Amino acid sequence: MTLEEQNHLSKEIKSLKRKGSFAGETSKKACIEEMVPTTPIQASPTPKFDAATSSLALPDESTLPTSSEWEEVIERKKKKEKNAIAKKLGHYLFAHSKVADLHQVETFQALQEAQVEVEKVQAEVDCLKVASEIQTPEVEHLREAL
Repeated sequence: MTLEEQNHLSKEIKSLKRKGSFAGETSKKACIEEMVPTTPIQASPTPKFDAATSSLALPDESTLPTSSEWEEVIERKKKKEKNAIAKKLGHYLFAHSKVADLHQVETFQALQEAQVEVEKVQAEVDCLKVASEIQTPEVEHLREAL
C-alpha cells in the first residue's frame, strides 16, 4: 500500500467516523419499506373479583390473637433462645474443663518429675557429705604429717 493510498483511506475513515457510519453499514434513519405483518390481539374476559370471598380479606377480630397470647409466644421464643444459649455455654464450659483437666495432668506429671530430680540431687548431696566426713580426718592427718 502506497503512502497516498494510506492517506486517502485515513481521510475516508475520519469522514465516516464524523458522519457516524462505516462502509456497508446502513443509516440509522433508514426507512423500512416492507410491511411488517401484525397479529390481532384478542381480548380475553377478566374474571370478576369478589372481595367477600377473597383470601386477601382482613381477618375477623375474633380470630386475632390477644395480647396475652402474643406475650406467651414471645416468652416461649425467649425461653428457647435462653436454652440455646445455655446449651452453647454448656458445650463451651465442657470443652474448657477438658482442656483444664489435660493441663492439670501435665502439671502433675511435671511435678512428679521434679520431685524425682530433687530426690536424686538430695541423695548425691548426702553421699558427698558422707565422703567429706570420711576425708576430713584423713586430710588433717596428712597436714600434720607435712
